[in-house]
Amino acid sequence: MVQANEQAIRQVVEEVLAQLGKPQSPRPGQRHQVGNTNSQTHSGQLGVFRDAESAVAAAKAGYEQLSRSPMAARKKIIEIVKQTCFDQAEELGRLEFEETQIGRLEHKIEKLKIIKDVPGTEWLRADCVGGDNGLTVTEYAPFGVIGV
Repeated sequence: MVQANEQAIRQVVEEVLAQLGKPQSPRPGQRHQVGNTNSQTHSGQLGVFRDAESAVAAAKAGYEQLSRSPMAARKKIIEIVKQTCFDQAEELGRLEFEETQIGRLEHKIEKLKIIKDVPGTEWLRADCVGGDNGLTVTEYAPFGVIGV
């Protein structure tokens, strides 16, 4: 079932990149480089890495690249991923259920269908509080990568 999951993930990535007007992901068997010329690159085959450290390093490089992206680009990426999950909820839910054999198929599908209710960039806003002692600005932002 790993092949079906890789194909589903590849399809989602290709749809996101196509809608953003970027080149598509590498074909099976090609190496994928994450990062840029100013940072260390991490090799993985379509996002599959030999060990957790390599996967976390690649995720961190991707996080840093996304952090430099304008908010409009982040919003568009989130919209595309949410729409893809919603449109393909039954197929992706079935793949998840077949791989994990945990829970109920209908719950996996429903979880993907309600993704449109999950907050996106609207949570990354600034709050300001002023008073006699000055002004406090709180700016919410993603804080990194967690490998579990």
